[in-house]
Amino acid sequence: VFPNPSRGQITVQLNQKPGIDYKLRLSNIIGQEIRTVALRPELTPAGLPLDLSDLRTGMYFYSLLVDGKVVSTKRLVLQN
Repeated sequence: VFPNPSRGQITVQLNQKPGIDYKLRLSNIIGQEIRTVALRPELTPAGLPLDLSDLRTGMYFYSLLVDGKVVSTKRLVLQN
């Protein structure tokens, strides 16, 4: 996910095998799920643009889910 920190426009780039169910889950600082996006790496080799400008400034966590299981969690900072 880049850029990080971001002003609301991010790109999710995933270099993985096609045919597997990938999702990106965005949560707030207290763990409430804000948004979940299905990822199709075979359709977007340059990355999937996401607009998060409707969210408040602050820190969020994003998790990569593979077949419904969390395999990685990192943080994302949104700025005004």
